[in-house]
Amino acid sequence: MKMVCCMIDNLNKIITIEDIMDILAISSKKTIYTYIQRGKLHPINKDDWHIEGRYEFDLEDMIRLKEELKKPGLTTKEVAQQLDISVNTVTKYIKQELLPAFQAESRGMNCYFVHEEDLD
Repeated sequence: MKMVCCMIDNLNKIITIEDIMDILAISSKKTIYTYIQRGKLHPINKDDWHIEGRYEFDLEDMIRLKEELKKPGLTTKEVAQQLDISVNTVTKYIKQELLPAFQAESRGMNCYFVHEEDLD
């Protein structure tokens, strides 16, 4: 009986591309394939995926990626929404140094971020 429980636990830790897309709110499989190419995701069946007809991933690998993709602050869009102004105005404030911000990579792009406490 213990062997069956172990097998069930291991099965629950295996997820598919569709699962990752749902969990990370990604709308395109191309993004997942890019993560695989860049070594950010590692299919556990990379060499024999054709047997199942799909890539499979370890849940822990996806959780690590989710943490890596976590935004370091508020985006300019989120700031604009909170302040009820345009994104262009937020960017203008940042460039004029009226709003403290920093640049960081998020989802493969270099973006401005603002710490929430800096909005006060």
